[in-house]
Amino acid sequence: FFAFLTIIGVQIVSFGIAARNLATALGVLPPRTGSQFLQRLTLERGLILSACLLLVGIVVLVVVIGNWVAAGLGPLDGATTLRRAIPGLMLVAIGTQAVFTSFFLGGSLEKGPM
Repeated sequence: FFAFLTIIGVQIVSFGIAARNLATALGVLPPRTGSQFLQRLTLERGLILSACLLLVGIVVLVVVIGNWVAAGLGPLDGATTLRRAIPGLMLVAIGTQAVFTSFFLGGSLEKGPM
């Protein structure tokens, strides 16, 4: 359940940041003066973070597949395999979410109000 809840949590936080950013850009909410996070968040930094998450997740999954190949492509111990595969899949899912969130926030942060 941890991986599922982590992915849902990342999506909720991403939606909150995107909604706050859009509301500020449209003039519905006043700009935050003390928020350093959104000021430092750029498309490039978001994509670098996303690429790191994706890379680590893919490496974990490649190791899992490598262990399966080393075992002769036969049956594996489910508990051990899943303990490695689930975090890898979670990182790939969060990294993919972060790529699209970075593009959305990067485009809206640079253009400002419509």
